[in-house]
Amino acid sequence: MARSAASSVPDAVRGLVAVPIVNSDGQIVGAICVFDARSLDLTNETVDALKALGRGAAVQPLGSSEARPEMHEVHERPIHDESEPEESPPAAPADVPSVESPSLLDRRGGHLAIARELARVRREQRQLSVILFDVDPAARTAGQPAASTPDLLGDVSDTLTKAIRGSDLAIQWSRDELLVVLPGLNAIEARPVAERVRAAMQAGARHRVAVAGGVAELLSNESVESAVARANEKVRLARERGHNRVG
Repeated sequence: MARSAASSVPDAVRGLVAVPIVNSDGQIVGAICVFDARSLDLTNETVDALKALGRGAAVQPLGSSEARPEMHEVHERPIHDESEPEESPPAAPADVPSVESPSLLDRRGGHLAIARELARVRREQRQLSVILFDVDPAARTAGQPAASTPDLLGDVSDTLTKAIRGSDLAIQWSRDELLVVLPGLNAIEARPVAERVRAAMQAGARHRVAVAGGVAELLSNESVESAVARANEKVRLARERGHNRVG
């Protein structure tokens, strides 16, 4: 005669208790189950502790911006000490947008970065402007030749990179020139940026410097080198008019 299904399973579950896992909106999103091959003799205090464990899981509803705990964190919560009070998990920190300043690129790295940015703005049909800054030692008195000061660009480059957006490019274009590439800005929008950055570099320099700038918006099908050349002409005019201005 065939044996019954119940007698063929020597380790059948004879004890089972389950409590709901409730999220912050009061919805039941799961359960904590305790199985045993023997009958379970649970006190009211034990059941209450299991219920508190379910509430303490603090599972967030779908779509919540707060981080949800992983399932193993719920399953591995200790249940041997029913008297220990449950603690809610720490709240997840909110996402903080990055505010890292761009680094100063050399001419070669700048060309590669410009090529990538140029392809992006043309694909997205966005505008792009450039600012060319010329940095010179400042004359101590009117008409007196300026004293030679080593590494003027190093003197102002930190101020420059902190004064622009993380999406902008900052490039050492020559021995005494810094180029800033502003994706998404036209010439009218780029000019006040140039004025603000120029003033910041002059004020933040460790030595007295004179800074002239020129702004040019990239035209349709124009190369970046052509736009920089137009900005350079505006720098020349600014220098002729007394430096410390944007042309």
